[in-house]
Amino acid sequence: MLTPSTILAGGRTVKTTLSDIICRTMPTAAVASGFCSQVDQTATVNAITDLLEFDSAARCGLPALRQLLEDRGLPASLTIARGVRQELIRRTAVRESRAVRPATKCIEVLPATKSSSHNSLTWTPNDEIPGEGVLVVDTVRSRTLYAVREFKTLWAGRAFKLDVIRGGTDPESESYDVLVAADPRQHQCDCKGFTYGRGKPCKHIAALAAVIENRWV
Repeated sequence: MLTPSTILAGGRTVKTTLSDIICRTMPTAAVASGFCSQVDQTATVNAITDLLEFDSAARCGLPALRQLLEDRGLPASLTIARGVRQELIRRTAVRESRAVRPATKCIEVLPATKSSSHNSLTWTPNDEIPGEGVLVVDTVRSRTLYAVREFKTLWAGRAFKLDVIRGGTDPESESYDVLVAADPRQHQCDCKGFTYGRGKPCKHIAALAAVIENRWV
């Protein structure tokens, strides 16, 4: 019989209860039933993501996702919602990358910039869904992975949503909207690099412009 006890975990003495044991061993069921409200954050995020993974409504912005979690009686703190959103993005990207043949991976060297002398991109398209894929941008400062999908725009050009999967230099930004305009003077990106760079193309614009120019998307 499971009772409140003390267990040894990784050399540390940890107090645990019956509730803790159930929540940690069966997090999905525990969260779904509302039995457990204080669960290890990673277990909570994974459990909630399991419930929402194939729900199209879960692929929304952070405020809407928090409302969705609240409506379903699930933990909806800002930290949990951010974790769930990132895990949904990660799982989607993993599924898409597995569906793409390795031979379709494309690599391109990008022009040097004032802040980074060596830049490149790796583009892995989703052969099943046009306009989607996984983009890796390498600079001297960082390597960032993005899940990319194209969306309709009224502007002359092509618009893309970039969701950060891993890496990046701005911890406050989880996604970017990028317009690769027909007129290069009209390119737009809502990242800080473009916003505070006085209109100079950022790495997102440079990478997507190269992908388009090479006709990879």
